[in-house]
Amino acid sequence: MPLRLFDDRKREVLFVRPPQRIVSLVPSDTLNVFALGAGARLVGRTRYCVEPQGAVEAIPVAGGTKDVDVDAVAALRPDLVLANQEENSRAPIEELARLQLQVFVSLPRKVAEGIAHLARLARILGVD
Repeated sequence: MPLRLFDDRKREVLFVRPPQRIVSLVPSDTLNVFALGAGARLVGRTRYCVEPQGAVEAIPVAGGTKDVDVDAVAALRPDLVLANQEENSRAPIEELARLQLQVFVSLPRKVAEGIAHLARLARILGVD
């Protein structure tokens, strides 16, 4: 059954199935994906996504958090791109969306919002 959620920009995101090819543009979400047992689904990360050590080194780098390499991300053919409204620059995130890539943007500001984001991520990954 499809999963319909809203990201923190209030944009609707539809998941027909749990994503299998994930690019994380957010260091904390890279760690979260591993913590949720889905690290093998990560196909791309930023150069600042360095945790968990020993697990991320083989994952291709697609720029930084502020200078995302849009072409590199698109070439990885992700079915989900994890982004953060404050951590990532707006222009590359909007360009990824224009390329029809599924971008999920978070903006947790309080502990409760961070916990809610982790729960949403678990639902998206199908591990809740």
